[in-house]
Amino acid sequence: MLNWKMLAVSIQTSKNAAMRKRIGVGLAGLLLLVLGTMFWGLLRERDPVYQGKRLTVWLEGSAPVVAPLPVVTRSLGMVPGSTLSTRASATPSAELEASADRALRHFGTNAIPTLLKMLRARDSALTLKLLDLVRKQHLIRIKHTDAAHLNTIACSALERLTELARSVVPALIEVYDRDLAILSRTSGHDSSAEVGVLEIPRILGKVGPEARSAIPSLLRGATNTVPNVRWIALAGLGEIHLEPEMVVPVLTQALQDPDPFVKSDAARALARFGKDAQPGIPALVKLLKDPNHWARDAGLRALGALHLKAEVSVPALVTALDSTNHLFAFDVALTLQAYGAAAKPAIPALIDYFEREENPNLHGTIIHVIDQIDPEAAAKAGIK
Repeated sequence: MLNWKMLAVSIQTSKNAAMRKRIGVGLAGLLLLVLGTMFWGLLRERDPVYQGKRLTVWLEGSAPVVAPLPVVTRSLGMVPGSTLSTRASATPSAELEASADRALRHFGTNAIPTLLKMLRARDSALTLKLLDLVRKQHLIRIKHTDAAHLNTIACSALERLTELARSVVPALIEVYDRDLAILSRTSGHDSSAEVGVLEIPRILGKVGPEARSAIPSLLRGATNTVPNVRWIALAGLGEIHLEPEMVVPVLTQALQDPDPFVKSDAARALARFGKDAQPGIPALVKLLKDPNHWARDAGLRALGALHLKAEVSVPALVTALDSTNHLFAFDVALTLQAYGAAAKPAIPALIDYFEREENPNLHGTIIHVIDQIDPEAAAKAGIK
C-alpha cells in the first residue's frame, strides 16, 4: 500500500533541496556580481577622464563584443578541439574606433595603467564556475564583464595604436607567456588565454623590430600543438624579422607542417628575411607541388620575393609552368621575371607556354616577362 504521508514528506524534502540549491546559486551569483562590480568599478575610478568620459567608457565600444560560442577558424581539416578561435563578435563602427583612438592619443602614456589592467585581467577558476552556475538558473540575472572581453578591448586598442604598444612590449610578452603556459597545461576552453595567444603576436608584429625581445616567446608559440597558435606566432616572427639564426630554421621546419595555413604563414614570414632566408629555399620549392592552394601560392610568392638560389628555384618553376591550373602557371611566369638574367634557362619553357596560351589578354604580359629575362632570345623567337 502506498504510504501517502511518506511520499508527501519525500516530495517536500526534494522541494527544499531544490530551493536550497537555487538559493546557493543565487548567493554565488550575488557574490560574483559584487566581486565583478568591485573590480570594474575600481578600474573605472582610476581612469583618466577626457571630455567628461572615463577611458574605459571610450574603450568599451571600440572593440569586438565577445560572444559565448566559438566560430569556425581558418584552419581546415583538423580534428575537433585542435584549433582555437577568437569568439564570435560584433565589429565596432569605424566612428567608435576613431573616437577611442582620439581619446587614447589625448591620454598618451597615462592610458597605459588602464590598458595593462585590462590586458592582464583573468577570471579565476572559481569565478568561471560561479558564472556557469548562474547561467543555469533563471532567478538572478548577472551582468559580468568577463576577462576575455577586457583582454580584447586592450589588445584592440594596442593593435591600432602602435606608439602605445611599443612602450608595453615587456607586459605583452609577460601576458603571452602566461596564456601560452595556461593553454599548454589545460585541455579545456579558456577564452581569456585564447585572446592572449591569438592577439598579442599581431600587436608585436605591428611593433616590428622593436619587439626583438619577444622572439623567444613567439618561437615557443610557433611549435605549439594548436595550429592557430603556430601560424599567428609565425606571422609575428616574420613582422619582427630579426635573429635569423634562431628564426629561419623554425620557419623552414614549419613549411612542412600538416596545416596549410601554418605553411603559408611560414612562407610569408620567411620572405621577410631576405638573403638570410636562403636555407629555406629548398623547402619553399617543395611547396610548389603542395595540394593546398594557400600553401602553394604562398610558397610561389615567397620565391618571387626572395629570388635566391636560382640553380634550385628556376628548374622547379619551369616544371610548375606545366601546371593545369591556368592562373598558377601565369603567376609562375611572373615569378620567373623576378630572377632576371638568372632565369635564362627557363626561356624555352616560357616560349612554349606563350605559344600554347590561348588567352590573348595574357600574351602581352608573357612577352614582357620573356623580354625582361632575355631580350635576345625573345627577338630570335620572333616574339613581339
